[in-house]
Amino acid sequence: MDIRASDEDRERAIDILREATSRGYITLAEFEERLSAGLAATHLSDLDPLLADLPGTPRPSAGWTVPSAVGARTASAGRANPYGGPFPGPAPAPMPGGQIVNSTRGFLATLPPIARVVLTVILIGMVASAVVSVLSSGIWIGALVVFLCVRRGHHRRLMA
Repeated sequence: MDIRASDEDRERAIDILREATSRGYITLAEFEERLSAGLAATHLSDLDPLLADLPGTPRPSAGWTVPSAVGARTASAGRANPYGGPFPGPAPAPMPGGQIVNSTRGFLATLPPIARVVLTVILIGMVASAVVSVLSSGIWIGALVVFLCVRRGHHRRLMA
């Protein structure tokens, strides 16, 4: 008897396909094809072909269990797979410098401390250069004179 696939079953299969794409087992074009087939699946057996050629993945029609030979072979290698067994191979390599970038952190927080210092010095230099440029141009003197004249005129109108 063929059991119907639930939304959770389809989402579970799509999550496995996403992981397989990020690990390089399937291309983006293959992912898109399998994604559309996965969303259209009505029975668990429709999901099996989408995952059959991916190592260490569960079989939906078998109750989402991983074949025992693959599960035993990769039990110590790789990270835990919340979808039925371990993913084969090592976990993805961290970013250079040993840090794994957290997407919730801002751009500056992901930079090494020396890069943040260099960017800060450059920014301070740019602001200082702009201030010196304005002060040396004489424009500020004209602006000050206009400001004082307008203020003095405004003061005289209030006194009258």
